Amino acid sequence: MDIRKSIVTRIAIIYLALLIFSLVVIYQMISVQQIENSRWEQITRNLKENTVKIEPNRGNICADDGSILATSAPGYYVRIDLAAEGVKRVFSNEADSLAYYLSAFFKNPSRQEYIQKLNTAYKNNNRGFMLTPRKIDYHELQQIKKFPILRRGRYGGGMIIEQENQRITPLGSLALRTIGDLNKGAYGGVHGNIGYTGLEGAYEQYLKGKEGISYRENLSGRWVSRIEIEPQDGMDIITTLNIKLQDIAESALLQNLEKHSADWGTAILMEVKTGEIKAIANLG
Repeated sequence: MDIRKSIVTRIAIIYLALLIFSLVVIYQMISVQQIENSRWEQITRNLKENTVKIEPNRGNICADDGSILATSAPGYYVRIDLAAEGVKRVFSNEADSLAYYLSAFFKNPSRQEYIQKLNTAYKNNNRGFMLTPRKIDYHELQQIKKFPILRRGRYGGGMIIEQENQRITPLGSLALRTIGDLNKGAYGGVHGNIGYTGLEGAYEQYLKGKEGISYRENLSGRWVSRIEIEPQDGMDIITTLNIKLQDIAESALLQNLEKHSADWGTAILMEVKTGEIKAIANLG
């Protein structure tokens, strides 16, 4: 009986030990899984927050002699990293002056609105507070670089410059309807510069190029951008349109619309020998 009792006791102890060991292993697996999930979720968030798309240069639309009908020029937005060490050292003394300069430059928002938004963003450690209420050109950017705090540059003043190309037509309204428009949000786009009508829309896949990707990382308190994927610029489109003939066609069409009090009209000029369209005028 004593031997049997001893065996049963030993089996019970072994079973209990195995049970405890199993529970410990399960607990460790759950803990590690939760920790690893949290870690990878944080890494994913950091990648999303610090990954910046690089916009490619959109291709030009040209006349038959290579003259540019539509091209892209850079426009800019300016943000500020209010959690940067350089900004923290001077924010209390220079934030009001920065708000004054921004308000005087853009007229709207007011100085008081700027300072309220800046203070709120500063308390929240906003690392990308937008300072420009609209897109600015290169010359305006050079002026803003001289504003309080921002004059200390990217690292000392937390200045972040974002470039976004804008479409311009050097010849004004000439062949404008044929060239077409860009429409923000068209074809699934969210950042603008997407061809919507005319040649811009018809040849979107060739003109748009491919976006690049850069990654912002904090190195010793300084934000540094590293290009991961280089952007690929769009292709240029050489049309059969002739600038002189296009101008003549539009002028002649306008005269006839006025002469006959017509609401709208279209004129198309084709070279019979080649079938090339040399001018397309749409007015109304």
